[in-house]
Amino acid sequence: MSKLGIFILLSACMFVSFRDVESINTAVVAGQQFLHYTLEKNVNNFNETERNKTCSMFIKDFKRFWYNSSGGKYLTEYLSFLEEWLCHAQFSLECLKRPYDFNQFTKTTYDRACNRSVFETQCFSSLVAVSSVRGRNSSQKWNNLLRALRTYQLSDAELQDPCIQVALYDAVVLERGKYGYYHESKRLVLPFCQISWCGRDAENINRKPIKAWNCLPQICKVNIIITMVICSILAVAIVVANVSVILVFMLNKKLRNSQGVYKMSLACSDFLVGVVVVPSIPVSLNMRLNIPEVMGMSYNASNLSVQHDIRFDDVPHLPGINTVYYRSYLNAIGFFTTTSFIISIYSLMMASFDRFSIVRKPLAYSKDGAKLLAIRATVILWILSIILGVLPIFVGRSLRYGLLASTLISTSGTASLSLYVVAFAFPLIVMWVLSISTFVMTVRHNNRTRKLVASKNKTLSSRTEIRMARTLGIMVGVFTLSLLPVICVILASLFLVQIYPQRILTFKSYDFSIHTSFEFFSAVILVCNSLWNFFIYNGRNDDFRMANKNMYGSLTKRFHFRTKISITSSDSAPKTVGRRTFTSETSKQNSQRISQQTIPSTPPNGKKDFSTVQSDNSPMSVLVTSKV
Repeated sequence: MSKLGIFILLSACMFVSFRDVESINTAVVAGQQFLHYTLEKNVNNFNETERNKTCSMFIKDFKRFWYNSSGGKYLTEYLSFLEEWLCHAQFSLECLKRPYDFNQFTKTTYDRACNRSVFETQCFSSLVAVSSVRGRNSSQKWNNLLRALRTYQLSDAELQDPCIQVALYDAVVLERGKYGYYHESKRLVLPFCQISWCGRDAENINRKPIKAWNCLPQICKVNIIITMVICSILAVAIVVANVSVILVFMLNKKLRNSQGVYKMSLACSDFLVGVVVVPSIPVSLNMRLNIPEVMGMSYNASNLSVQHDIRFDDVPHLPGINTVYYRSYLNAIGFFTTTSFIISIYSLMMASFDRFSIVRKPLAYSKDGAKLLAIRATVILWILSIILGVLPIFVGRSLRYGLLASTLISTSGTASLSLYVVAFAFPLIVMWVLSISTFVMTVRHNNRTRKLVASKNKTLSSRTEIRMARTLGIMVGVFTLSLLPVICVILASLFLVQIYPQRILTFKSYDFSIHTSFEFFSAVILVCNSLWNFFIYNGRNDDFRMANKNMYGSLTKRFHFRTKISITSSDSAPKTVGRRTFTSETSKQNSQRISQQTIPSTPPNGKKDFSTVQSDNSPMSVLVTSKV
């Protein structure tokens, strides 16, 4: 077969590309099984040079896309292909280095392909145990155990055994063929977990669809559950805190100034984070782990026709190509994530401008004008943020929403860097410049005021300005600190070559898992910024603290008053009458006692003497004393 024929054949039937949102830099490539199936009988027609080129091409392809959670890049078939196509040098090197040996399943798969005797010795007892549980005679022949294994209704616990998983592929090869009847499930980007990789045959998948959750170790499942619970609690806390901020600024007229407008805008964006962004983290984890993986859909190939009513394992290798996240889900969550973050950082920037203008030109500053300007600026800010949030939905591959930081959905693509510079880097730099300038000018103004004016009101005003400048500086500083972990992750990805799975020769799974966990942690710290502003206001602003206390106190008293009324209404009528009578008599006696104390004595000369008036805590005595 000529080189041109090989190229045309490979180009025509080898790859079908589609997107897997788990990967960051590449699209998923699938369809390798068609080349296997088509050329399986023509291996001997290739000369040595053509065979080596073909082997190198398949190895290169597997290295580039092995880490995608779907797409048919299966380690079992990859090793079988190298062995079948007589790629002796490459196969020996693969068995020696074992670059894809990440867990017990991959280790057992390598043992099956590279050291058959070790594989059968280690897994023989597992197959015998499965047969013994079902009352079958335990045959001492490996092939007989494999044939019987495919007929069993295996439990979830039995399917967790890596020996059983790899033995199922061995049974498939024995009964059906090397390609098309086995599915591997793998997940790399999971916080606080190692790489997950397992396999099932078509028979068991048709009985019960495989889920990535079933392949996770127990400690990983516990970590995922704890992560979901923490994110759920965090979402509730963010919602409650920002609803409190919004209500306090709406109900307190004194706080509805220009700074209050910007803070309400910030609270509304943080409210969106608590309602949409943070809850999407456990939802995305659940979708990644608990969506059933089937053998796949039929490919649009001319040499293979698939009817809708036949089973997937009746046709050559149709792997699970279902995307984990729907595009509508990515667009919706990505829109709210991007929009809320842009509104937050630009609201802080506008608040910094407002505070800077007060300090720079205090006489020219108008509260009413500043409030009107704040309202207009906030409306424009929300409109522009919504436009930027919608933009990735319509641009295309250069700018679209994808999965970042394990479970945080944001923009990705070649043009995403420009959006990040405009949306985050530029306003962050402006905020810091304005905050530092405002604080320096406030301190200078305070020093001049102390020298020129000794008035307490002026000094108090200067202290208030410094306090407000410090509060805004704290908000900017906390926001910057929440971004630092994200910046560290970005910088680490530039220098740590061992965290890139497509570079398999330098890839280290342990370093990759640590980087993934820290990436997830940095995303959680970033969204936690939506919670801290409530505590900053409560600790730094006396008016906000008092208004917040009164609001919750009023709600508590109202609830307590309603409860008290319901309890009092359940008392008997005679007790109520008696209580009222006693209260009336007591009031009457008190009034008589007070009147006696407050009537001054009249001496013989006819003049009233107030010196005999007794002083007590009654209101009337206070009145008389004040007259004296």
